[in-house]
Amino acid sequence: QTIKVFFKPTALFFSANALSYPLHEVFHALTAYFLNVNSTLYHFYVDIDHTRTSDNDNILIAVAGPVLSLVFGLLFWAAYKNSKNPTYKLFMFYAAIAGISIFLGNVFSTAFVGDFHTAAILMRFPFWLQTLVTLTGLILLSIFMYRIGKEVLFLSFSNVTTFRVVISSFLLAPWILGTLLLILCFLPLPNNFITGMISSSIFWIIPVVSAVINRRKIKAVDCILPTLNYIDIILVLFSVLVVRSLISGVSFAH
Repeated sequence: QTIKVFFKPTALFFSANALSYPLHEVFHALTAYFLNVNSTLYHFYVDIDHTRTSDNDNILIAVAGPVLSLVFGLLFWAAYKNSKNPTYKLFMFYAAIAGISIFLGNVFSTAFVGDFHTAAILMRFPFWLQTLVTLTGLILLSIFMYRIGKEVLFLSFSNVTTFRVVISSFLLAPWILGTLLLILCFLPLPNNFITGMISSSIFWIIPVVSAVINRRKIKAVDCILPTLNYIDIILVLFSVLVVRSLISGVSFAH
């Protein structure tokens, strides 16, 4: 029974993230398309035709991904908070975390890599300003993930409510097993992309620590059935289909 409760959160964590990554890239591709710039959409990146792009075009294309990921993340968070179905809330919960984390992660990486780094270079931000933005991103991402650790304490399974099961099912198993499944689903990937997925997942240690610190405040108001239902299975299969269908690329050309 203890092992069984890992399946649902891990499956929904996987499907939420597996859909969030391509959706982020779709935002880049669509922005390029509306700017009359051709591109090819892949499962984890977009190949932009830069032969006729201006700096302003490239800035808009770069920032569109994380900004629109944030918008969708906030919409999922609102849906999570307002949903009356605790089972569906779990997918929305992980989808909200993915969207918001993509944005904050890009803020955090401004001085090094990523979309905001590209925009910062094109906007000629001095390194001290890039570093300031990076530190701001680190603080905001840490605060957000700490909040997630407290939010998990509202979740429980209808038949198993111990703190050990809550933290292992909703945090540890999705973080470790879900990230492994994501890497396997997205293969083939360049080594730096795999390293990036693993290193960015390290931030999930923050909600684990947060849950442990705040465990006396556990409320467990959303009781979730631990068994997988057909919606869970459809979400997993659909997310895998989306990712695998983009492996060979989809052209966004005029």
